[in-house]
This record gives sequence, C-alpha cells and structure tokens, in this order.
Amino acid sequence: VTGVQTCALPISHTLLSMGNLARSYSDLGRRQEAVQLEEKVLEARKRTLGDEHPDTLLSMGNLAASYSDLGRRQEAVQLEEKVLEATQRTLGDEHPHTLLSMGNLAASYSDLGRPQEAVQLEEKVLEARKRTLGDEHPHTLLSMGNLEFYLTNLADPQNHDLFSSPQQPEHQIKRKTRSRWNLRSLARRMCR
Repeated sequence: VTGVQTCALPISHTLLSMGNLARSYSDLGRRQEAVQLEEKVLEARKRTLGDEHPDTLLSMGNLAASYSDLGRRQEAVQLEEKVLEATQRTLGDEHPHTLLSMGNLAASYSDLGRPQEAVQLEEKVLEARKRTLGDEHPHTLLSMGNLEFYLTNLADPQNHDLFSSPQQPEHQIKRKTRSRWNLRSLARRMCR
C-alpha cells in the first residue's frame, strides 16, 4: 500500500498506553484483565528501566492498586512496601511520590485490618505534608481525612466493615474514592 505511514512509538509510550488501557479495564470492572496487563507493563519496565526507576515504581504501585481491587490485599501490601522502600531510598522521605506511596500503603494496611499501622503511616504523611505543603493544601487535607478515617477504624473496628464489605460495594467505592489518591492518578495529572 502506498502513501501509508507507520509510526513506531517509543517503548515508554507503548507502556503508558498499556497502563492506561489497564486502568480502563479496571474502571469497567474487568479487573483480572487489568492485572494481567499491568503485570506485563511492570515486567517490561523492570527489564528496560531497572527496578528503581520512577516509572517502574509507578507501575508497581498501579499493580498493587489492582491487586487490592481484586481482593489480593496481601500481595498489594507487599508491592507497596517495596515501592515505599525504593522511593524513600531514591527520592527521600518527603518527596511527593514517597508521601503518596506511604499513604497508599496506609490505605492497604487499613484494608487488611491493620489500623494501627495505617494510623502511624498516615500521621507521618500528614506531618510531612503540613511541613512541605502547608495546612490548607489539598494533599494535606486529604491526609487529614484519611487519618480521621483510620482513627475511627481504630476506635471502632466495626466502622471498617461499612467500607470494605463485599456485600456493600457502593460503600467500598466511596472509601476508595475518599482515601486513595495513588501514583496512577498522579501520573495521569502529570501527563495531561
């Protein structure tokens, strides 16, 4: 065929597109397909960029969120612990990505019924955000809300059931929307 041009995208664009497609699958309830695609993205990023590249860590955090969506919460926590450790080592304790990773891990601890650990992490996030962003920054306010949620769960564990019960998915959605602002959403905002 003459006159047809092809465009080979760099691998980073292809992987970004695959990650976006995975997010769309997840949004449509096709969570298993999302996980499979995100696992491929993570594998490719590790192979091409290394284990601690920011894009690799972003993919790892996205996969953790998808594991959590599938109820594979222990696997999500394990990945998020790796992400947090790597971001602390490579970016520092108060970098926005590190604080985001810490907040995501706190949410996963809460999902696993580990509210004390969630509170401890979110307190660190809140203190750092107040120091670096100020008391009225949206991210600081989000951390305040998350901390309130975790403290409520700590005081009354029955409250957690309202937000994580598979019989009440509408509550689970509200909880996720309210408290998990993850690396995936940060990447979307940065790429606009």
